[in-house]
Amino acid sequence: EKRDLLSQWRGYAENGSGLCITFDFEMLKDLAQRNFLRLIKVGYDYPTIGNSSFNKNMHSCYNQNAVRYFGGTGAFTTLDCDLQNLDHRAIEELYHNKNPAFREESEWRLLGFTETLNEKLGAEYRHGPNGFSSFTRVRLPKNAIKMVTMGPNHPTERRTIERILHSCDISADVRRSGASYRG
Repeated sequence: EKRDLLSQWRGYAENGSGLCITFDFEMLKDLAQRNFLRLIKVGYDYPTIGNSSFNKNMHSCYNQNAVRYFGGTGAFTTLDCDLQNLDHRAIEELYHNKNPAFREESEWRLLGFTETLNEKLGAEYRHGPNGFSSFTRVRLPKNAIKMVTMGPNHPTERRTIERILHSCDISADVRRSGASYRG
């Protein structure tokens, strides 16, 4: 929602040398729907999470799982459908909330569940600093990119970014950040 915040350039864009890509919101909603994903707006009520539906869902879901696990053979292979859906709702809420200190990010996320994505699209895996994570390749329409904002310390000339976009048949406005940066 906010393409040119100094805190974002500092925190996420390699000392202000990155790019911010602005997408067409309606196209992102369509992309999510076509690819079994959810487009969610992040909430910033993390400290009150103890009283939230997140906490209630997690408590209910994992208590039921624990009773089934420890009260039975010590293992189970599948969850019944209702419990699985409760799991998804609870996990989605986990990815829906962040600490209020991040509020200015005004973040949106595309979220999908590995088993659904594996079944429908074929999820892939990659290794990063926090271990393995799953991801799904989705095709984004070229006209979904509306603007590219160059960070305040971005070393490339604006014309070069415009040429790169043009060579990919992407028609997007290119602007340099207006943020003053002392990095």
